[in-house]
Amino acid sequence: MTGTIFSRHKLHVEEMFYIVFSMEGKSIGQIAKELA
Repeated sequence: MTGTIFSRHKLHVEEMFYIVFSMEGKSIGQIAKELA
C-alpha cells in the first residue's frame, strides 16, 4: 500500500483486518497516533 499511512509499516493481513475493524468510530488521526 504505497502512498498510505500503511506504506511505512509492514503489516500482516491479520493486523490490517484488526485495524480496519477497529476504525469504526475512530478518526484516521486517532488510528495514526496509535500506530506511531
